[in-house]
Amino acid sequence: MINSLGPFLFSFFLTWVQVSSDTYVVKSSAGEARAKRVLQELERFHQLIGTTLVFGNTELPELPIEVLLIGDEETMKELEPEYNGRKVAVAGYFQGGPDRDFIVLSGRVVPETRTSVVYHELTHYFVARGLKVRRTW
Repeated sequence: MINSLGPFLFSFFLTWVQVSSDTYVVKSSAGEARAKRVLQELERFHQLIGTTLVFGNTELPELPIEVLLIGDEETMKELEPEYNGRKVAVAGYFQGGPDRDFIVLSGRVVPETRTSVVYHELTHYFVARGLKVRRTW
């Protein structure tokens, strides 16, 4: 069985690309051009909101935010978050972690909508990181 899946798995992994900066790692099955655009949008919004008085001192994780840009609907459906025990169809979502945060985005969304989804999910990131309860000393 593994031998028959080998060529499929090999071609599947070849369809993923990765672009990155110091702050983000974008892994995409929606193509390199879309991945680069998402990375630019993330960096632009990060510079805009990350330097404001509210979020300027936000404690960020050491590892870059990992962004998955999903190009096919089937994979996106598998990764959809659950709410009240049911999967929810979304254009993207944020998932915080102790040392690394994740953003999952649908690559099927039109560019104009995708930009607002990117900004929306990045806002979740800043709010989650900026409003963490600090220990009292």
